[in-house]
Amino acid sequence: MENCWSCRGPPSPRYGTSAARSLRPLWSGARLAAALIASGATPRIIRTQINQLDSIQVCKESAIPAPRPFLRYSPPEIDAQSAISLKAAKGEQEEHELLFDKSSARSLPPASLTKLMTAVVMLDLMPRFGRSLTDYLDIDEADVVGGSGINVKPSDKVVFRDAIANLMLPSSNITANAVARTFGQLLLDVEGNSGTDARERFVVEMNAKAAELEMRQTQFRNPSGQPARGQLTTAADMAKLMLTVARYPEIMACWETPTHVMQVAGPEPREQKISSTVRVINDYDVLGGKTGTLLPDCYNVAILSEAPNGDPLVTVILRAPDQMSLYTDLRCILDAVKRSRDWPRGTPG
Repeated sequence: MENCWSCRGPPSPRYGTSAARSLRPLWSGARLAAALIASGATPRIIRTQINQLDSIQVCKESAIPAPRPFLRYSPPEIDAQSAISLKAAKGEQEEHELLFDKSSARSLPPASLTKLMTAVVMLDLMPRFGRSLTDYLDIDEADVVGGSGINVKPSDKVVFRDAIANLMLPSSNITANAVARTFGQLLLDVEGNSGTDARERFVVEMNAKAAELEMRQTQFRNPSGQPARGQLTTAADMAKLMLTVARYPEIMACWETPTHVMQVAGPEPREQKISSTVRVINDYDVLGGKTGTLLPDCYNVAILSEAPNGDPLVTVILRAPDQMSLYTDLRCILDAVKRSRDWPRGTPG
């Protein structure tokens, strides 16, 4: 990633003074962030202050509006096999603006990004079956399939609000299986079809939702993202899903803080602290996101963030070779797209 100066700190003299001038906003932002952290500022205050700095500095970088992305900045070189970043449209009359693309139509495993769809389908089905966020999800022995999610176990009960957090933050496979089994069975009962596996019925609903969202190259095989033949997606399709997720306040609320205390009821009642797997969740411009990992070399992430003027951005990276590359790639993309165009002044979020 020789071209990704923003991830390496100040450039050496061999890059010249023009390169140094182009990176001054990043250095200023780092100094401001350090000062705010030292003063005990909250993540929201830090995000607002740095977005205001970005809005001033980025909009001053050129007096000539950029007619297309990356007119003044070369797109970063990344190690991941596929990625996309776009500015989300603010209204029905607007179109999403593509800011970065690397093989975004390439089919790759979604891993635990699958749970974004699991949560969306669950929230769509809850009112149909009279369920609320304060009702309980039961964990069953049949749900213990997959290698993560050991913070809940058979006979535990968690309210659906905490179940969403357990899907989005630590990425619990057991919770995903419990959601699929529960709502898949409700679908089977109302349809009068008792001979089909409940989780399989829920996955049918996931794929129907994917078709509705025009995720044409996506096929789900299970609700958790565990390895399965034919379970594939693309960065472009996952970006469509993230744009949909942003419209669900129940999911967005999970991402407001990197940790959550889940109340577990049942034979062993307890409080269970859970934390986000997204390493950049506290970055000033990151609003939320989800990771997905399949060892040894498939590291995915989908992120909602803010542009310098507060516009919403969606960035998806698929199949980075390791965790360090994943977050280096992500930060390179986020920093580059901010400086790829002139952002209309607005009120940062």
